[in-house]
Amino acid sequence: MSVDALADLLGRAAAHGSLFAHSRLRGSWGLRITEEARLSVHAVVSGELWCRPDGQPPVHVPVGHVLLLRTAGPYDLLAAPDADAVPLEQVLAAHGPSPLELPGEGPATELLCGSYSFRGVLCEDLLAALPPTSVVPAGDPTVAAALTLLTAEVGAEHAGQQTVLDRVLDVLLVALLRVLWADQLRPPVWAGAPQDRAVAAALRAVHGDPAHPWTVAGLARVANVSRAALARRFAAEVGSPPLTYLTWWRMRLAREALLEGATLAQVARQVGYATEYAFAAAFTREVGTAPGRWRRAQQPVAASG
Repeated sequence: MSVDALADLLGRAAAHGSLFAHSRLRGSWGLRITEEARLSVHAVVSGELWCRPDGQPPVHVPVGHVLLLRTAGPYDLLAAPDADAVPLEQVLAAHGPSPLELPGEGPATELLCGSYSFRGVLCEDLLAALPPTSVVPAGDPTVAAALTLLTAEVGAEHAGQQTVLDRVLDVLLVALLRVLWADQLRPPVWAGAPQDRAVAAALRAVHGDPAHPWTVAGLARVANVSRAALARRFAAEVGSPPLTYLTWWRMRLAREALLEGATLAQVARQVGYATEYAFAAAFTREVGTAPGRWRRAQQPVAASG
């Protein structure tokens, strides 16, 4: 596995971006969005935006800011918090697809909007760590560079344009998460960057080779500290001892592999168990049910996602 757990997650667990709207909107506009993505992003290139998720107060997004929206329900994108919203499908039928141009008086609001598809246990961890709405302020250079590239790319027709747009959206998501985790939110342990260098080194080792027969002594050698120091500092930073975390991480990866159709023998090898029996016993202790039974229970959920 990649030592960059977040990058690995976005690649292996299919957290991929797709640009679905580039809009220039004037007047008292409002768009009702029923798109079912679990996570969407709305960047305000010019003007301002109000977002009104169902059952929640409107959220203001000024120019240069980016809204990260975690919701499975409808929401409204608005020129003002009290504006009426028209279903996006109706607006597109009347005015054409992206780039969407709505005429009217006053300054224009230019939006770049995208959505992300997810599957898997680790993605559920990632989504659970996010609030329903997060507004990332202007100023981060990576976010700004991604938005500049998106704006330039949507303004012209190029070969492979959609691929470029989708991958830049992936970069944008990573940049947004880094800003949020640095300033506003606590990331999942596996995705964060611990301040303690010894703990960070141990986590990189576990994430980089989860199948290795790690011991506290082995991780301490990687981290260049004593076993007692690593155990104490790891528990303080992560919230559990090193080998407890190793088992937890392995079982997270095992569930991902089971959902992808791997055999028990393949999963056992991937997460560091010599036999299917040893893996099944560990999985049952950690998860509370046998791996085959757990996979069968997830199949309707996987099919519907």
